Amino acid sequence: MRYLACVLACEGNSDRTFFPELLKRALEELCAEHVPSAITVLPIRVLDAEVQRPESVLAAVRREEGTFDLVFFHHDGAPPRMFEDAWGRMSSAWDADRRAEPLIAVGPIRETEAWMLADAKTLADVLGVAEQEVRRCLPQRRHQVESISDPKELLAKLLGSARGRRRRAAAQECFIRLAEEIPVTSLKELPSFRQWWEATRKALDDFGFGHG
Repeated sequence: MRYLACVLACEGNSDRTFFPELLKRALEELCAEHVPSAITVLPIRVLDAEVQRPESVLAAVRREEGTFDLVFFHHDGAPPRMFEDAWGRMSSAWDADRRAEPLIAVGPIRETEAWMLADAKTLADVLGVAEQEVRRCLPQRRHQVESISDPKELLAKLLGSARGRRRRAAAQECFIRLAEEIPVTSLKELPSFRQWWEATRKALDDFGFGHG
């Protein structure tokens, strides 16, 4: 039995709530599909770092030295220029520091909330509303959720309409449930998730996990 340990640098509180569990589940499915030997994916730890400052991420990584295999770097993808700038600065700093571990981008197009909107049935179950009510607010095709101009606003609207006004803590509980329940097969229809999936698969190969 081998173990896969990962750490994550991410932007905000909702990202810290959503991504660790979601990415752990996705990694378990990726390993089940692609890695020939048995792999246990350990809980993903969130780094105490500011993603806008590569030196902060590197300092946090050094504090975790020797405890992880992969590093995920999250930055929202809107506007694209901001993501490209943040990822460019981070990957350049990573290479300059001569880190051996793979650095993998987690870049939902526009915002994290686009991934939270990826499965209407799951979202309806979490909110406790009719699935048709949720579907009326979403594009007809799943991959188009990454074309919604303001996914954060749409999710807030859905949260607000479900069972009256929700406190922030209730919203956080919804984020946790979505992370636990959104089918990975649904997320794989989103272009940015597929990019993460393929980059992670390649990193596992390069790091020796894909060969048993």
